[in-house]
Amino acid sequence: MTDRARHEADVRTRRAADDAAGMLQSVIDAASDAVMIFESVRDEGGRIVDFRWTHANEMAETLLGRPRSWFLGAKLLDKLPGNREAGLFDAYRAVTETRERWSSEFTYAHEHLDAIFRAAAHPAGDGFIVSFSDVTEQRRTEALLEESEERLRMALEAARGVGIWDWDLVNDHVYADATFTSLFGIDPSLADTNPPISAFLDGIHPDDRHRVSERIEDAIAKNSEFAEEYRCIGYDKKMRWVFARGRCIQDGKGHPVRFPGMVFDISDRKKVEEAWRESEAKFEAIVNSIDQMIWSTRPDGFHDYYNSRWYEFTGVPAGSTDGEGWSGMFHPDDQDRAWARWRHSLETGEPYHIEYRLRHRSGQYRWVIGRAQPVRDGYGRIKRWFGTCTDIHDLKSAEEQLELVARELSHRIKNIFTLIMSLVSLSSRTMPEAAPFAGLLRARIEALSRAYEFVRPATVPSGGVEGSHTIAGLFETLFAAYREDEADQIEVRGGNTSVGPNAATTLALVFHELATNAIKYGALSNPGGRITVDCVSGTDDVRIVWSERGGPVIDGAPTRQGFGTAMSRRAAAAQLAAQIEHEWRPQGLVFTMRVPTRSLEN
Repeated sequence: MTDRARHEADVRTRRAADDAAGMLQSVIDAASDAVMIFESVRDEGGRIVDFRWTHANEMAETLLGRPRSWFLGAKLLDKLPGNREAGLFDAYRAVTETRERWSSEFTYAHEHLDAIFRAAAHPAGDGFIVSFSDVTEQRRTEALLEESEERLRMALEAARGVGIWDWDLVNDHVYADATFTSLFGIDPSLADTNPPISAFLDGIHPDDRHRVSERIEDAIAKNSEFAEEYRCIGYDKKMRWVFARGRCIQDGKGHPVRFPGMVFDISDRKKVEEAWRESEAKFEAIVNSIDQMIWSTRPDGFHDYYNSRWYEFTGVPAGSTDGEGWSGMFHPDDQDRAWARWRHSLETGEPYHIEYRLRHRSGQYRWVIGRAQPVRDGYGRIKRWFGTCTDIHDLKSAEEQLELVARELSHRIKNIFTLIMSLVSLSSRTMPEAAPFAGLLRARIEALSRAYEFVRPATVPSGGVEGSHTIAGLFETLFAAYREDEADQIEVRGGNTSVGPNAATTLALVFHELATNAIKYGALSNPGGRITVDCVSGTDDVRIVWSERGGPVIDGAPTRQGFGTAMSRRAAAAQLAAQIEHEWRPQGLVFTMRVPTRSLEN
């Protein structure tokens, strides 16, 4: 062969080699994984001591985080010495020497790399070709998914009564857990057999089955959500209420392929709801069986409930007085006062109590008492207000009539006192020798008239008795009519405690009765009889002791009680919350009365 022929042959050989290398590079560049080709580096004894990069694709640059100029032509252990510690160098040498394929997944944390790789190496000439994929994110995602599934499993186990399903619509297989299968009457041990949907539909209560089937078909047809409450018969033959929620999933062509979801055992909730409905029915029956109007508001005072008596009384449509609409039912003259009192209760939490006129269905305004109490939680916060309206119009009218009669009676009694004093004065003028007696009698009558100012009904305005008095001052006026000129038969000791007008009327009634009885039967029936009234103030009460002596000897307690005594005792107990004791001693009556200080002040 001539030199020219040999030259042309070398050119053809180099061109073919270049073409093959270009083709090889094109092939590995088309790969989606990182691909690298290595050739062996041997020592003088022929033993492999390293490998040298000969080819690599663009994905190899991405995987290694370095340009190909950094590693092509370089030795593997020079650039990535961690390959020896990771065992990769030994694996590559075995591939080259044994000509057997190798693959593995491993974590490489050396040099600048820290990732999980999946690799596969094949022998190639005196070396090998290896492909790498970075599966770090995939494995992390799988780990998170596995952790999430484990949490879900633990949550479902802890929740109890919560089941999951996934219905394969194409093959009619239901993948479900043991809880789901058990709720629908299937042996939990058969959960892994993936029964058809009909097996689960058979477990639905017959009265609900058709409705639920229609809702499932509708959700599949419309690719919509399924959410339904219904009853099912469990594997233990017990009926339970469940709430099921699921959704149809379609493939890329819009065909339904899956129907996953969850089911919740809501039997306990249904029992609570039923108990609540029964409680509501009982509450309505109770509040509508009484004559009072009952209402309720939120903590802010928004009225949201009235019983039927309210609507019967007012005649307004149901719901028309919710919120602030109730105030329009009040008499115009009472609205501001009622609103102010209600706002005060809302701001302070104090009970609400007021009298006002409420419009009746007849159009007449009738007097009612409005009361309300707050209901608080364990922290003292107001949760609701409950109130009542009581029709007191007839009582109010009767009180007005009673007051009118009392005024008329008081007027006539005062006229009688005036008439008697006039007759005494007239008689003394015609009988001068009786003038001293007439003067004494006139003084006694005037004292009785002043005492009457205390004992007459409190509703009647007093001509001269106003404001607060002390007990001693009250008794001074009250007992003036029973005193002799020279001998004071009634002695009052102590009594500086203040007493209000209403309490004064009750006290005067009690002790006026005692004085009257003393004149008729006791110490004042004898000229030498004496009475002491001791008033002792304590921390919370006042003790008043009436002690008689010098009157007729007492054999024991009287066999009957007079009207005046009975009336005064009832008044003392009801209006003053007083405690009363009678001691019928031979020398005279000892009467003890204990009155709470607050009753005297009020």
